[in-house]
Amino acid sequence: MPTCNGVKILVVAGASGGHIFPALAFLEKALENPDCRALLILPKNCRVKNIRPEGFKIEYVDLPGKNLLDSLKGILSCFGLVIKFHPDAVIGFGTIVSFPIVILGWFLRAKTIIHEQNVLPGKANQVLAYFTDKIAVSFSRSKAYFKNNTSKVILTGNPLRKGLARVDKNKALVTLGLASDKFTLLVSGGSQGSHKINREFLKCVGLLKNRTDLQVIHLCGERDLGFLQKGYADLSVSAAVYSFYEQMQVVYSACDMIIGRAGATSIAEIAYFQIPSILVPYPYAAAHQSANANLLLEAGCAQVIKDEDLTADLLKQKLENYFFKRDFLDQARLGFSQFKQADAAGLLVKELLD
Repeated sequence: MPTCNGVKILVVAGASGGHIFPALAFLEKALENPDCRALLILPKNCRVKNIRPEGFKIEYVDLPGKNLLDSLKGILSCFGLVIKFHPDAVIGFGTIVSFPIVILGWFLRAKTIIHEQNVLPGKANQVLAYFTDKIAVSFSRSKAYFKNNTSKVILTGNPLRKGLARVDKNKALVTLGLASDKFTLLVSGGSQGSHKINREFLKCVGLLKNRTDLQVIHLCGERDLGFLQKGYADLSVSAAVYSFYEQMQVVYSACDMIIGRAGATSIAEIAYFQIPSILVPYPYAAAHQSANANLLLEAGCAQVIKDEDLTADLLKQKLENYFFKRDFLDQARLGFSQFKQADAAGLLVKELLD
C-alpha cells in the first residue's frame, strides 16, 4: 500500500449502511498508515448508529435539509468543512451529500474519486463523474452507465470491513447456539429489518413438511423480535433470532443459504462468502436492488422474488424446488467464481494516493 506521508483524506458518504460501511472499510485500510489524517462527513439523518471513529474525525451536515433554506445551509456547512480541512484527496461514496464536497475538492485541485456500490449508478455519481479524477465501480457492468467518462472508470469491487472474514462453520454454529447437522438458513431484511419478509417467512416455515431438518438465523429488527421468537417456538424450529447482530462474519460462516434484500453491501458480502440466496429487492430502491440481484440471478447464484410477489407459498416453492437440493446449492456456489474480489479498499487507497 502506498504511504500517506501526511496526506489529508476527506471521505463523504450517504445516510445508509450501504454507503457508510464501504466508506468505513476504506478508512480502516487508509489509516493503517499512521501519517494519514482523515475526516468523514455524513448527513445528520445517518441511519447507522454508534459509529466508533478510530483514527479519524466525523462531522455531520444537514443535507439534504427539510426545505430549500436548510439545504442551502447544509451546502454552506459542507463548503466550510472542506475549506477548513483543505484535503489533499477526496473520495465520495454516493448520494447528494457527496455532491458539494466532491465538487469543491475538485475546484481546490485535490485528487478526487467517487465510488459506486450498486450496479446501477445513483444520479449524484452520474453527474459527479464529470468532476472527478477516477470513477471506482463495484461491478464491471456499471461502466456502461458512464458512457462519456469510460476512461476514468476502474473496477475495484466494494470495500468490505477487515473483520469480515470466514470463520470455521462449526465454531460459528456453536457461537449461535445451533446444531451442526441441520440446514441453516439466514433471513435478513436489511439493517432495519423487513416486517413483510419476517411475516411471510414464518408462515412459510409452518408450511414446510421437513422443517425439523431446518434451523434459522433471523435478523429481524426491533419490532418483530418477540413475535418471531414465539413463532419459532410454537413451530418447534430451532432459531437464533436477533434484532441486530454485529459480528456478521459469524452468521455468514454458519449459514447454508440466505433470504434477504439486495443492497450493494449485502450483495458484496454474499458474493464474498459465496452463499446461494433468495433475494427480495427493497421496493423503495427497486431499480438499484433489482439490478444488483439480477447479477446473481444470471450467474445462477440466486433466485429473485419481487417484493409485491412475496408470499409464504412462493417462498416454500423456491426452497423445495431449489435450495433444499444439494446439487442446486453446489452448482449455485460455482457461479460465484466470476465475482471474486481483490482488496477493494486497498485498490481505492492506491488510486487515491498515487
